[in-house]
Amino acid sequence: MKRSLGYVVCILFCCFCLSVQPISAEFIEEELLHPESLSDENWFEVVDMLLEHRANIITALGGRPPTPPPPTTNPTDAPTKKPTKVKPTKVPTKVPTVTPTTLPTTVPTVTTYTIRSSGQNGGIAIPTGTWELEECETIILSFESEPGYELDYITDLVTGEKWSPAPSFISLYVDRNYDIAAVGKPRNQVRVDFTATPLTGMVVLEVTFTPVSIGSIEPDTWVWNFGNGEIKEMKSDTPVSTIYTMPGLYTVSLEGIRGALSGTETKTHYILVEPKIGGEECDAPPEECEVPPPVEECEIPVEECEA
Repeated sequence: MKRSLGYVVCILFCCFCLSVQPISAEFIEEELLHPESLSDENWFEVVDMLLEHRANIITALGGRPPTPPPPTTNPTDAPTKKPTKVKPTKVPTKVPTVTPTTLPTTVPTVTTYTIRSSGQNGGIAIPTGTWELEECETIILSFESEPGYELDYITDLVTGEKWSPAPSFISLYVDRNYDIAAVGKPRNQVRVDFTATPLTGMVVLEVTFTPVSIGSIEPDTWVWNFGNGEIKEMKSDTPVSTIYTMPGLYTVSLEGIRGALSGTETKTHYILVEPKIGGEECDAPPEECEVPPPVEECEIPVEECEA
């Protein structure tokens, strides 16, 4: 039975596959036409041949052969892969650097003013000193007095403005220079001062003196010593005059009296009276402007006149 089945298979194989795999006549005659002569090993060869040509057999019987494996291709025979189009890199356009033009900066002008404060005759300004302040700033000054004194008035030495009675403080709006002085006067004391005009001139020279009280107590008696031998006592602070008839330097004093209290002001070499030479003014010091005595003529012999 085995050999009969093999014989039939071999006949079919010969019918459908000779065109694909030619088989020798010797193999057909010896092996296939006489299957009884096939050994077991020959049958295995026949089966291997059937397996090898199974696709042709299936096609002949009306079937669909299995898809053959893709042919092995040589890598070198592979079609060249279409190169990928590389998008060119856009080189950025170099923008030239523009250095901005530096415009000159206009610095606003700052106006500064000098502010000075001080104390006089027992007056005290707080703070005391000198400052440079910008326009539109504000400074506050306060005022006190030394022991034994009291504030008399506050004055601006730049303009001559005076605040009397003296305030305890002032606020300055800085729009100009200021020189503020706090002026004091002795408390419960008699103090006097005076001025004169003119202070110098040719003989004969008339000078007028004006007294002033600078203490806290007003004198009721004023005693003048003009230095020319004349002394005057006045009951008020009205101006008084004197006449100088001789060249020289004169010291003048004034004493103010109020009951048991008194105060004296003395000014040394205060008045200068210059002499005249031949009716002309002398600009030299008084000792050089003195007129020498006249020289009388001598009518006796010269040797006797020398004596």
